[in-house]
Amino acid sequence: MTTLWAAIAAAAGLLLWRQAWQSWRQAHASRAWPSTQGVIEKAWITISRSSRRPESPFEDEFFYPHLRYRYQVEGQTYQGERIAAGSPTGLSSRAEAEAVLAPYPVGRRVTVYYNPRNPAEAVLEPGRAKSLGMLLLGGLLFLALAAWLAWGQG
Repeated sequence: MTTLWAAIAAAAGLLLWRQAWQSWRQAHASRAWPSTQGVIEKAWITISRSSRRPESPFEDEFFYPHLRYRYQVEGQTYQGERIAAGSPTGLSSRAEAEAVLAPYPVGRRVTVYYNPRNPAEAVLEPGRAKSLGMLLLGGLLFLALAAWLAWGQG
């Protein structure tokens, strides 16, 4: 049974590293993407709450900044929601999430960098990959757990 858990942990670690690699590749590629002008249409923060244990009165809160912008490429209108490559990371306070959104007030004109092969794919901050460190660390922890289960218990 320990071997099964080690295999699951190793697979999870490798999947996280694969996702980190894809985020890094997209961030790197976005530095060469062409740009166009866009406008911020909406900015908001969502909150995710989860308790550590069902019986615990304490909840963890994570704040996710979101925005929506509109831009045009070759006469076609698109909407984007990504600030940078990668998945959004939950922040530990509303103030942190507001700081992420502060440069992007509704109505502001922004430079939008878009993938020339797929103009619907766009970012506002090229060359940046969100959550890259968390993905790498999570992958490393799962791989370490897999090694511990496979060799430390045998």
